[in-house]
Amino acid sequence: LWGYYRLVELVDRRIGELLDGLEASGQAENTLILFTSDHGDGMARHGWNQKTLFYDEVARLPFILSWPERLPAGTVNADHLLNLGTDLFPTLMDAAGIAQPGHLKGISALPAAAGQRDAPCHSFIVSENNLQPAWEKRGEASGRMVRTRRYKYVRYNKGRHPEQLFDMEADPLEIRNLVANPDYTDV
Repeated sequence: LWGYYRLVELVDRRIGELLDGLEASGQAENTLILFTSDHGDGMARHGWNQKTLFYDEVARLPFILSWPERLPAGTVNADHLLNLGTDLFPTLMDAAGIAQPGHLKGISALPAAAGQRDAPCHSFIVSENNLQPAWEKRGEASGRMVRTRRYKYVRYNKGRHPEQLFDMEADPLEIRNLVANPDYTDV
């Protein structure tokens, strides 16, 4: 945790330098700033500090937008599912006023960031991960996740708990694996 927080401090300092540069150049008010990451960190939850399992601490990514001329400050929208892999380019294209080509399947995050409760969003997102570096000899471990607003289903090809289902509203800490509960067969 100490190392992780030192990295957060470093990123904060570099973002501050960027913001200072925009302010000095007179471009701070009309510049879209988008901050994201490719993964979260286990933060010692579930006895885990790595980035490879699909607990929300790892799978939920920051997607922070700041654009003083177009977006209200302080808006938080945790209701819309976004997928960095498909939604980053549509968001940037929308901001630049460029029409999204039909073959690009993502959605722009700008309406949700502007506070529109009826903004388009995904009904589910998927993610996959190779859990071991390619150079390890034990064989490749991998996992896949499907996440809706309410449920998360995870399937790993190895491990003590290869299949998991969580009700993220009732159990946001992902403590109770419901995969064997017959009440959740349809889910």
